[in-house]
Amino acid sequence: MSLPIIKQVSGKKYHLILAIIMILKHATTLCVSGTSRVSAINQAESDYQKSNIGLQVAQYFTKAPQKYSVQDFVDFIVMHPIFFS
Repeated sequence: MSLPIIKQVSGKKYHLILAIIMILKHATTLCVSGTSRVSAINQAESDYQKSNIGLQVAQYFTKAPQKYSVQDFVDFIVMHPIFFS
């Protein structure tokens, strides 16, 4: 991940983990559609930044990560796809 994406994610480590999962999920979709791995990662990271999902993560997950279930995280990831390709 590039420095801008790390700066965009708030100071909470689990927000960064969510960002990485969402970027990799989007990159996987791009790879399936024929994009090379390196291009897919770069495009997914760019799309993540453009979509401003990091702000939504910070607004949705305001408590300590222990206060959320795994299902809460999964639901967020599923309900907030990155579409900019």
